[in-house]
Amino acid sequence: MARPAKVNDEHLEEARLLRELWEARPEPRLTQDAFGSKFDIGGQSAVWRFLNGRDPLSLKAARGFAKGLNRQISEFSSRLAKEVGLLAPLVDSEVLDLTKLNRSELQLVELFRGLVPSSQHALLVHANNLYTAEHQEPSRANPFAKAPPPGETTKAPHTLAGKPAPQPKQRKRQE
Repeated sequence: MARPAKVNDEHLEEARLLRELWEARPEPRLTQDAFGSKFDIGGQSAVWRFLNGRDPLSLKAARGFAKGLNRQISEFSSRLAKEVGLLAPLVDSEVLDLTKLNRSELQLVELFRGLVPSSQHALLVHANNLYTAEHQEPSRANPFAKAPPPGETTKAPHTLAGKPAPQPKQRKRQE
């Protein structure tokens, strides 16, 4: 099980500001449990832990609180507002909800942004091959599961850093 993140002074200040907004919310007021469920924060205990600074506020929770309290994330967390600002230009927010990315996924986005275009393309080709090896059927992430990426042919295996990409495993059919 993952260790809980340590709460620092910045997290405590975020919780204090969030708690003020929570207490000033208009009537009718939802319970912590109903609010957490409605705005995808979690159960009553998760809402309580964020409001009382027991857990650092996550981007997903901040989005839920902002929506439920009809506020901007920047009103209670400059740290998370900064993250949103850095990520917003990367994708169309209607297509991908960035608040649902975990720390590793956010790290991949940042690493990808630091690559030159040719390396970005090579990484996408490699990721496409890895994904296709595990998922033979088309999906939202790869609508053309068996098609090569644009600009590639099916004659040679795709490579990344001179190494051949893993080939898709053949699935055994169950009869």
